[in-house]
Amino acid sequence: MSASGKKKTSPRGHSKSSQADRTDLIWGIHPVMELLVSSPHKIIELRLLKSGQAKVQDLIHLAEQEGIPYHHADSPFPGTPEQATLQGVQARIKPVATISLSDLLATQQTSSAPALILALDTIQDPHNFGAMIRSASAAGAIGILYTKDRSAPLSGTERSLV
Repeated sequence: MSASGKKKTSPRGHSKSSQADRTDLIWGIHPVMELLVSSPHKIIELRLLKSGQAKVQDLIHLAEQEGIPYHHADSPFPGTPEQATLQGVQARIKPVATISLSDLLATQQTSSAPALILALDTIQDPHNFGAMIRSASAAGAIGILYTKDRSAPLSGTERSLV
């Protein structure tokens, strides 16, 4: 849903030159459950850090139905931010697609309906960035423009429902 033609550096510190060769992380019971229900094809694997909760058992059941591999682990995926509230579950996912503004506008050439695009400038707090992305998605936005520099990086913090 984001629009950016620039090469991004991940919060984990490595350059992201190709969307095909990278993965991202999301965490928390509700974000992972929502992705399992709405877009299971985006999930590569689940990591379960606690297995006693009923909701984690529901995640396991859905993962098995969708053929998504999962495993129990003592520690989070490498690169997980220290401040992340995992709630005992993480998903390694395919990256969120980013495109250039010109490509985004080209997709609208054939549509007669007005398009909602959210433009953000230097939103540095990842929680605020995430709230704006989720609000734009709920409002039906077709894209989000954000600055490459001086902006919060795309990460699991704002990716919970993207």
